[in-house]
Amino acid sequence: MGRGNYQRIVAFTLGMVIGPALVMAQGGRGGWFGERDQDSLSLLRSEAVIKELSLSDEQKQQLRHLAHEVRMQVRQTFAENPNLKPDARRRRWANSMKRIRNDAQAKIDKMLLPAQRDRLRQIALQMDMRRGGPASHSAVESISKALDLSEDQQKQLAQRAEEIRMGLREEISQATRQAEAKLLSELTPEQQKQLRELTGDEFHVPPPSRRWRGGPRPPGRDADSNPDEEPDRGRDRD
Repeated sequence: MGRGNYQRIVAFTLGMVIGPALVMAQGGRGGWFGERDQDSLSLLRSEAVIKELSLSDEQKQQLRHLAHEVRMQVRQTFAENPNLKPDARRRRWANSMKRIRNDAQAKIDKMLLPAQRDRLRQIALQMDMRRGGPASHSAVESISKALDLSEDQQKQLAQRAEEIRMGLREEISQATRQAEAKLLSELTPEQQKQLRELTGDEFHVPPPSRRWRGGPRPPGRDADSNPDEEPDRGRDRD
């Protein structure tokens, strides 16, 4: 087995074991329009949600038309005003996404029956609370909004969530070291020495301050954006 394979094995295995927990420790986010909360259009792309709501064939057709309409609006917004400065383009993008989102939500509310709307809101709140774990930013914001918490309660909840995330980070760090030790115990002493020479002194790359998820990446993104990210990963299926 070559030296490069050792590094790939360690990185891949530890990533599979530890990676999902990091989302919660860092306070996960999401949404079709890049928003933190789970928007209705994203949920209605799921066959399981469609089945749970018992959408009629007519409603499904309306939903497909709406998804296509939103996709065209997003693409048009993405292509508009290419000569604006990055900050101006980001502001215009954010305003346009908010408008498109609100318009789509209004059409979805009109499309669904009252019981379907209520169930969709319940599912959306569940998804917001699950995304990244119960102590994530999205969970705290969703709980605060759903229960109309006072400002003091919101601060207390956010503070407690941050304490939980800090504890999780330490637990994850310890678990990572333990997992690495268990994995490398399968190597011979000589192979372990080789791997230490290949990796050198320990170094941690800080995570990017912001990550874009869902829909085309907004114009004028900073250099820390993932260049390999699909530009329209969040688009709907017709």
